[in-house]
Amino acid sequence: MKIKTAIALILTALLLLQTTGCGTLKLDPSPEDSIAADTRTLAAFKQAFIDAGCTVTHDSNKPMFKIIGAVDAVHFYVKGEDIDVGGVGVARFDDVVKIYQYESPFAVAQAKEKSKTVNIKAWPENGKFIIETSNKDLIKIFEQVALSDNTI
Repeated sequence: MKIKTAIALILTALLLLQTTGCGTLKLDPSPEDSIAADTRTLAAFKQAFIDAGCTVTHDSNKPMFKIIGAVDAVHFYVKGEDIDVGGVGVARFDDVVKIYQYESPFAVAQAKEKSKTVNIKAWPENGKFIIETSNKDLIKIFEQVALSDNTI
């Protein structure tokens, strides 16, 4: 009888040890980890357009970013004659660019799925940011802003 009790106690202790030990193991990154990893700002994206040779003018009217679930946004125009934008193409005169920032890439996916008032499903995304513009060359600049571009 004592052997059965000892074995039962040992097995119970091992089960508790295994349960508490595995409870702290984290194999897959959560959406919260993505937030911490992406330190880019809207200013960094805007600077990428300037660095690519675009003449950027700011519009003081922010787009209505809260309607689509974003936490912030920037709205500007790319002005100038046909500008070669860093070898990725040519920007047309007066292209409108709106970049929306979300809390995480997961929040972008949720917003695209839930959006009913504005069709954002086709807008290109880059991590926790999406862009609204019809200019494919400007979209290329947006897509080239890497996670390491957090200088601003």
